[in-house]
Amino acid sequence: MPKSERYRLTVPHALLDGKYTLAQDLSQTLNDKLAGQRNGRNEHDMKWASGQYVTTSGDEQETILLAGGYGEIDDPHRALDSMLRGMGDNEGVTVTTPAREVTPPGAQTSVTCEVLGATRAGQSNSVVACGWSDRSTVATLSVPGGSADIDEAAMKTSRIRNETRVRG
Repeated sequence: MPKSERYRLTVPHALLDGKYTLAQDLSQTLNDKLAGQRNGRNEHDMKWASGQYVTTSGDEQETILLAGGYGEIDDPHRALDSMLRGMGDNEGVTVTTPAREVTPPGAQTSVTCEVLGATRAGQSNSVVACGWSDRSTVATLSVPGGSADIDEAAMKTSRIRNETRVRG
């Protein structure tokens, strides 16, 4: 079986035609935190990338978080399941809408999305988490607040996948 094309996950300065700008590159922090997880049963030679992005649209600032890794992935489905499960395992977080695959209009591949409910300091919030995985990248995009619209978050994730996943 031929090897599939290799990709890296990047943290560009802007996403979605400049709508979101990088507020904080968290890649080094994530690499330090996950240093012991570079090689596992399913993922090998992994490097991690993460960025917090913000936009000001109207009166409210929207924040999104991109987090993931790149290297060699044996079972992409298992890698993404593990990332999504890890998000739901945080204290004060529950999965309110189970994960489902969504193929946005015009997209060539599907993304998997779920809705999480989070309670922190007495405040309740919804977060749509969508992600993708292939033989060399796995990532999630978290979109907090708002209406928890899975289809909108899936479309955003699909476009961001195309902007952050580069050959290499």
